[in-house]
Amino acid sequence: MLLNTYKENELFSLTNVLGEPSAGKEAFRGDLVIELGDMHESSQTRNPPKKVLEQAVLFIDGEKISFLAGYLVDIALLGDLVEKFSGDFAGDMTAVIYCFNIDAPMQVETSGVTFSIVPMTQGLVWNELLDLVYLDKSDLKGQSPEEKVETVAGERGEVKAKGDILDIVAAAAKSNGAVRELDGPV
Repeated sequence: MLLNTYKENELFSLTNVLGEPSAGKEAFRGDLVIELGDMHESSQTRNPPKKVLEQAVLFIDGEKISFLAGYLVDIALLGDLVEKFSGDFAGDMTAVIYCFNIDAPMQVETSGVTFSIVPMTQGLVWNELLDLVYLDKSDLKGQSPEEKVETVAGERGEVKAKGDILDIVAAAAKSNGAVRELDGPV
């Protein structure tokens, strides 16, 4: 199974949901590692990942990703995400990426997939996805976490891309230069 391969290769830095909602299908919610952190030589433990698709939502049908959503702090990371995972994209995959450092929605066509890129400076990907596909939390009542991912992925026909159609290079040039500052203890 594809998600088991990802797990074995340490591509999950945070896992909220990982399982099979039905036969031949897999669901994941958490942080998906785009680039692993370096290894400590003395302790043989790994540093935190260098690049991550935060709050990722993946739905795998067979051995291909049919639905992908998540949050990038920098639009320039989209190229790295595509490079790392494009071999696992289904031809009809729906992809919604929320991004911190852009001002307007856009579509990015690459690797046979059109990514809907949506600006978001705060919020949760899951909640935004529910709004995007016109689902209410009550619509998911009584379902397992894996089934909820499957339900959201099943509504992906409701996802309507907005904005200009760009390639990855042109999309990266649309960055507004904003840098996310993390809150917390100093």
